[in-house]
Amino acid sequence: NNSWGFKSYDHDWKSPKELIFWLTEIVSKGGNYMLNIGPDSMGNVPQPCIDNLLALGRWIDINGEAIYGSSRWIISHEGPTELLMRGTNARQEEKFGISFTPQDFWFTMKDKAIYSIAIEYPDDNNALIRSLNISSGYDIQSVKMLGYDELLSFEQRENGLMVSLPELKPDLNGYALKILADRK
Repeated sequence: NNSWGFKSYDHDWKSPKELIFWLTEIVSKGGNYMLNIGPDSMGNVPQPCIDNLLALGRWIDINGEAIYGSSRWIISHEGPTELLMRGTNARQEEKFGISFTPQDFWFTMKDKAIYSIAIEYPDDNNALIRSLNISSGYDIQSVKMLGYDELLSFEQRENGLMVSLPELKPDLNGYALKILADRK
């Protein structure tokens, strides 16, 4: 919520998507995310907090490869969503009204893999990753959605890497693509 400790009156819990956002935003910049929870005086963690942490854990079970042991890529984020935090109380005062779009991607890398992480699925199941266009300096070899067994169809175009996503959504809170690429 909005406090560093338990406050019985503070019920403004961070949603699973907001937790995933903060995790990916920080990791994509090479940082580590320390998430604080505040149990009450009896050591109990509030149920909304438990539910949201369990949802985050399910997302990490599927997409953790894009997070653990990864490092920054050449950019951290592409897309229209921007969040500026203006101090500890800003989230509460501004009601965290951010909306993520299917055009928002956060990036990490590990070995020859570039990971592209999105919080929203596109309605038409086609993801366009502009930073991996033909001029990007990368030759894309394969694309896989974490949590999905088959390789995905893709086309590297002048305006970006177009990926056909499966109908199956391994997690409703977003997805991560593992993109194997060679430097040109």
